[in-house]
Amino acid sequence: MTTTTTRAPVLFAGSRFTWHLTADQTAGQASLADVLVRPGAEPPVHVHAREDEAYIVLEGEVTFLRGSETIDVGPGEAVFLPRGLQHGFAVRTPLARLMVLCTPGGLETSFDRLSQPTSLEEPPVPQGPPSGGEQADPGRVGPSRRGLVPTVSSGRGMRHNAAR
Repeated sequence: MTTTTTRAPVLFAGSRFTWHLTADQTAGQASLADVLVRPGAEPPVHVHAREDEAYIVLEGEVTFLRGSETIDVGPGEAVFLPRGLQHGFAVRTPLARLMVLCTPGGLETSFDRLSQPTSLEEPPVPQGPPSGGEQADPGRVGPSRRGLVPTVSSGRGMRHNAAR
């Protein structure tokens, strides 16, 4: 049996990732991360050509976009995001803790290039309003940073309606 070693936490795009399993540890089959994310640090809507993702919400509330479907998920609930389908999410609480399983593994190698080691227990709170560049490209910053909820759009990023 192979012993796995959890990596030290890193900050990637404003969220705190702890990789429990990597492609190197699973013969490329999967990667597993514990992620702490705040409103405003969510990834833009995107598509994976190679990976499926499964999320389990451990703490907080999150609205996922899967294609044209929105799914509200709370603690103990899971959502599957298949490769090839546009997806994203918005955190609806001050902090969310997610477990994300990526199959096949290897997504973490892309994150490694832009990650920074951290000793923070929680990710930093995004400060101030979105920059001019973020306002020009709403997909660059998560929807909740503007206090809004996601809606389906055609084109880039998430478009928003006023908070419910």
